[in-house]
Amino acid sequence: MVSAVLHLRGTQLCEQPVHDRHGNVLLWNGEVFGGASIPIYESDTKYVSHRLASVDDDSVSAEVAATLVVDALSMIQGPFAFAWLHVSTNTLFYGRDGLGRRSLVVHTPDDAKRSCFLLASVALNSQRDGWEEVACTGVFSLDLNMLGALPRLHPWPVRVVSVASPRCLPPLPPSVVALGTSFDADPFCDHADMMLAAKGLLQVLSAAVAKRVESIPTQEHADSARVGVLFSGGLDSVVLAALCHLHVLPTEPIDLLAICFDKDHNSPDRRAATASWTELKHLFPTRQWHFVAIDIASHQVDTHQPHMLVVEPPTSDLSSSEPPAVVEPLALFESTSGFCPVRTCRPARRPHPGCALHSHLCRPCCTKIHKLAMALKHTSTHPQQIVSAIATLESMGISGDKLQRLLAFIPLDQPRGCRPVTSLKALPSPSDDDTVTLGESYTSPAKVLLVGIGADEQVAGYGRHKHAYVTGGWDGLRAELDKDMRRIWQRNLGRDDRMIADHGREARFPYLDEDVVAYLRSLPLDHVPEAPGSLKLFHSLKDEYSDLVTQDIADEVMFETLKQGLQTVPRVDDVKQPTKSPDVMKLLRDNIQALLFEATTDDEMDKVVAVMTDMHVRAGDVVIQQNDHGDKFYVLEHGSCEFLVNDVHVGDVEAAGHFGELALIYDAFEVVKFEPDEVIVKQGAMGDAFYIVSAGTVLLGEGEYFGETSLLNDQPRNCTVRAVGSVKCLRLHRSDFDSMLGPLYAILEMNAFKRILRMFDIFKALVDEEMEHLTTHFEIVEFGCDTVIFTTGDVAEYFYIVRTGSVSLHPGADGSSSVGVDPVTLNVKDYFGAEVFQGTTYHSTVRTSDEITSCFRLSKTFVNQDLASGRNCCLRPESQKAIHVNPLSLLDLSDLVHIGVLGEGSFGRVSMVQAFVDAQEYLLALKCVSKSHVLECHQQEHIMRERSILKDLPYHPFIVQLHATYQDQNYLYMLMELVQGGELFGLLHTNIFDRPLVEEDIKFFAANVYLALEHMHKRDIAYRDLKPENLLFSENGYLKVVDMGFAKKIPFSITDEHGRVEVHARSYTLCGTQEYLAPEFVLNTGHDLAVDYWAFGILIYEMFLGYTPFETPDGDIAKLFKNIAFVRTGANCVQFPHESTVDYPVACSFIEGLLHGDPTKRLGMGQNGSHEIRNHPWFEGLDWDKLRDQELSVPYLPQLNGRYDTSLFEGDQGIRSSDMDYDGAENYLFDGF
Repeated sequence: MVSAVLHLRGTQLCEQPVHDRHGNVLLWNGEVFGGASIPIYESDTKYVSHRLASVDDDSVSAEVAATLVVDALSMIQGPFAFAWLHVSTNTLFYGRDGLGRRSLVVHTPDDAKRSCFLLASVALNSQRDGWEEVACTGVFSLDLNMLGALPRLHPWPVRVVSVASPRCLPPLPPSVVALGTSFDADPFCDHADMMLAAKGLLQVLSAAVAKRVESIPTQEHADSARVGVLFSGGLDSVVLAALCHLHVLPTEPIDLLAICFDKDHNSPDRRAATASWTELKHLFPTRQWHFVAIDIASHQVDTHQPHMLVVEPPTSDLSSSEPPAVVEPLALFESTSGFCPVRTCRPARRPHPGCALHSHLCRPCCTKIHKLAMALKHTSTHPQQIVSAIATLESMGISGDKLQRLLAFIPLDQPRGCRPVTSLKALPSPSDDDTVTLGESYTSPAKVLLVGIGADEQVAGYGRHKHAYVTGGWDGLRAELDKDMRRIWQRNLGRDDRMIADHGREARFPYLDEDVVAYLRSLPLDHVPEAPGSLKLFHSLKDEYSDLVTQDIADEVMFETLKQGLQTVPRVDDVKQPTKSPDVMKLLRDNIQALLFEATTDDEMDKVVAVMTDMHVRAGDVVIQQNDHGDKFYVLEHGSCEFLVNDVHVGDVEAAGHFGELALIYDAFEVVKFEPDEVIVKQGAMGDAFYIVSAGTVLLGEGEYFGETSLLNDQPRNCTVRAVGSVKCLRLHRSDFDSMLGPLYAILEMNAFKRILRMFDIFKALVDEEMEHLTTHFEIVEFGCDTVIFTTGDVAEYFYIVRTGSVSLHPGADGSSSVGVDPVTLNVKDYFGAEVFQGTTYHSTVRTSDEITSCFRLSKTFVNQDLASGRNCCLRPESQKAIHVNPLSLLDLSDLVHIGVLGEGSFGRVSMVQAFVDAQEYLLALKCVSKSHVLECHQQEHIMRERSILKDLPYHPFIVQLHATYQDQNYLYMLMELVQGGELFGLLHTNIFDRPLVEEDIKFFAANVYLALEHMHKRDIAYRDLKPENLLFSENGYLKVVDMGFAKKIPFSITDEHGRVEVHARSYTLCGTQEYLAPEFVLNTGHDLAVDYWAFGILIYEMFLGYTPFETPDGDIAKLFKNIAFVRTGANCVQFPHESTVDYPVACSFIEGLLHGDPTKRLGMGQNGSHEIRNHPWFEGLDWDKLRDQELSVPYLPQLNGRYDTSLFEGDQGIRSSDMDYDGAENYLFDGF
């Protein structure tokens, strides 16, 4: 077994043959583009070898091994041919992917000559006789123990996209008669469905191109092309080149290889290619397009013919290897009166048109059945969960043959616990050099060529397709297209793969990507054909692409994000910002605080200043250009700048000055235009907006403003403003201002409260978050004229601040002034009733004046009992401040007795352990993590951060508690609270609960989660991994948040090598679960605590409906990311079934607020912070104190069989059995654990 390797994947060349730990031998010629989470910097050859090695077992027979090999390889998406020698059974397995995109030929022994069995990518000698293409219908096995044994075929399962995959059978278009309409007639070209089909094709084809270009190693020279396109000038190759432009770095050229056999080099293909090249240069002028004209003379053909004949297809027609018959789609149920046929569907819902199971199911039932089937197919699923899943499916009407067909239909995706960490990187600026001169000698350095094979075969691009339609109608055309796909592996693919590989290049076929083939197979037939050489769907696709490339930069960033998000890339640290000296920090703080944030604290200003970046500008350069969109605010550290308006000098700014401040709020304004004499605001009308004159005249002049009182008061307009000529204004509505910054009065009031309270000793020691918590608990009370508020000697219950009107304070006992002492008049923002903080009676009498007066009031009860996370924070005695030592934190590792393994994950194992303290038994959870595995995966910072966060986080009843940490030579240990009740995921997607969840149940669970998030957010901790799997039930039915592996303090600080501290207000690491990612994750714009509120909204949505709002029926990650990202741009939003908006309108409104695309406007991120969630009408009537004290009745109580019950966990799966011992070389990385 020998191999020659073209290095295209991984940081190092993977030499072949590959020998695994069992002695098995692998030859692999392929690319894993999907079906497995392999970072683009890792070798897919090693992955395949490891995957095949996992099926090895001395007790496995050849037949069982064949089944396991088929299962292992059927999960892979991408082209491949392989040969694998299974040593224990002495069996050779070999085959090609289901579409036959990699060449593999075989020479079987001849009975007369007893020649050898030969398997190769290309015929090994000049004699073509005896060689034939290996069919792509499955995996072949050859028993090497039997002389003269014949290969056995083990077919690919139905789920594999292959040449045998069926085309959908849509009804005949109503406007077309099968044999009566001309094929050239095109009644559908402007049909909306056609444009929708083109959009879908663009998405899957763009993703297919991305997967085929992003893993190519970089060239030694940055100006060398890594990828080329076999360029005929036809629409198929032009589309590939245009999509390639989206996914290749702007500074890299793209080679367009145009081959011509015409002696005058003027064939139709060459003319088309030249014209298309010109069009590409016009569309994308910043891209360097290398047009490589390959002219082949007739004598060169004659010279190379003998060699080419070896590479040509074998002579055998392989008629006996016809693929198996078409398999019908899965149909578990018949349609029943337009409702979901599942008998447990209550209330009965309408079928979902995109049901992935083709069984007329509603979306919740379809999703639930799919997840249950996935659980049954995963080898890591706990036996009890398997029993539960089978029982649930049986209750839904799926058992016996239906269950077997379901399991055969559902593909086995990556395990639920495998959550790759992905980071997104910005692209460099494009090159200005796009000059290419014809006639130069050039050898393309591109290792990968994109080839358009598969386009014509799938969208009826050949003349024979027209003939098939004319003679046989739609049925005839369908048969011809199916025949083309069944034989494409014999006619084109093997030959082209061999030809291109013969030149040291690799051919990649985006049109034959599994997702593209499946998508095209799903389209109604009338969306596909037109006249020969004129592809109707591709013309629509071209129109869609033209729209795409003319959209704004946000969409271009979108496609870059989607492209990079499809595969895992090396993790990078959070983007670091330049270090600022103390002088610079003060300069920035003074400028911004005086200008825009007067009422903010120093701590808050540090967070604002931390995100500012430095820039260096040469003398004479323009910093901001008149009329350009403003999006930055500048503070001048050194030097000076001049201001020019219409090229006229109007002013200067020196060091320590600033400019561009309007840009900080510009995006909140909308541009509105008014015609001459049009009324902009009318006297007497209620004011609701503020205007800045951008162009034109309203008797005020450009740059002036009006309507500012509308942001401060609910007063009518005091004048009419009319446009003089055409006018353009910038308008800011109060609602937008309030949603971003909070009502202006509220901001002023909060800061006034802080200043007043800080005057009292009792509040001076409080941190800012406690002060903010206090200010939000002032209530407004109103008193009539000449009303006594309290009298001398009354028990002090409330502290007051005058809001409107005035009061008079009388020292006398009866409310009248004492002799010689005049009453004191207190006006707006004056306070009284401070005796409440000493716990005594009032020393004076307070009454209102002769006008109605309102006051802010703070109760003594709140101050004493409800402030912050601990009780009596303000007035607690010194004895309460004593530090309580957790006795479990004093346990040694040797004190713990192992009971059993609860579960295993990608980084560790969790076990139940027993310990005794003062003769009292404690059952605890011990998390064990391999040091060698942590370092191998570069997760040392994560594990240390998790330990630090849990250690410093004060106790909360809804967050799992860390008691102690340990380490030895090989492992890190975390001793934690034991939570035995199973995951919320199990409650949502299995039948462990005896009834469906109702709104009150969901509200209870959501409130549990909110209190946990609130506790973390008060300490600037972003959780970043909220999902049902990370919410466990305690034995009393309350939820606990577990797994702080992705938690992080935001803002966070980093100390550089010089000891200087940098503060970062956002993190840029992509982490979490795909369906729960916020738009700022997907777009890589930096994130903060707001991502947790987004995930909170997704969680509540899933609890209501059984699926997440932006997922797709086919599980397409690119579509998922696009759906999420478009929420940020406003092109998408969360949608609910109609019955949900009717039954749960307040809940839907709550979820919409949490799933706002703009994180600054997301519920919980406004001026009132997380109290916006606590005070939302959906939670009206909930007793938060009783909830926190766990005094409310619970909807669900886990059924545990004693204290040692571990049945709700997966147990030991052997995942961590391969962890290696650690050599201790970098043990310093774990200091302090």
